[in-house]
Amino acid sequence: MTDVVPSGRAELTPLAPARRRLSRAVQAEVDTPTIDGLVAASRVQAAAYVVGDAMARASMLGALEARLAASDPVAADRYASLVQDYMEVAHVAIRRLGVQR
Repeated sequence: MTDVVPSGRAELTPLAPARRRLSRAVQAEVDTPTIDGLVAASRVQAAAYVVGDAMARASMLGALEARLAASDPVAADRYASLVQDYMEVAHVAIRRLGVQR
């Protein structure tokens, strides 16, 4: 980041900070925790999105199941098992998000 200092004229002049250039090995050591943190934060955001989407779809499927079961009580168990299957698949997919490295 640069500091802005008055130059005595009407405009401001940026003053570049005095900094040594780091070797590649040192720069890699400095960057690795930052990169790891960004990747971890991205995974958390992705998991939150997937969980939210799965919950919204489960809610819609539950409402559809209730309507269809009310209109066809004979098939109610089948509808309930389809919703349950969806929930199990979504659950496994969400669990896998936490395991990926």
